[in-house]
Amino acid sequence: CRILSSYRSPDYNRAVGGVGLSQHMEFRALDIAFNGVSPKQVYDRLMEWRKAGRFTGGLGLYPSSGFVHIDTRGSNATWRGS
Repeated sequence: CRILSSYRSPDYNRAVGGVGLSQHMEFRALDIAFNGVSPKQVYDRLMEWRKAGRFTGGLGLYPSSGFVHIDTRGSNATWRGS
C-alpha cells in the first residue's frame, strides 16, 4: 500500500485543490494506491467492507489519478473523481 496523502494543513489543502471542508485537514482521510491492483478493485473491496459494517465513512474513486480516498467522517459518502 502506498499512502499518497494523509493530513493536510489548510494552506497545503488549498494548494493541491482540496475541498474546503476536506477530511484530510481533520486527519481523518487517506488517499491510497496498491501496486498491481487497480483503484477500482481497491474501491470495490472497500465498498464491500463498508456494506458489511467494517467501517463508516467516505469512499472516493479516482481512476485516472490512480488512487482511492477513504475517510472516517462518521457517515457514509461516496463519489467518483477524475
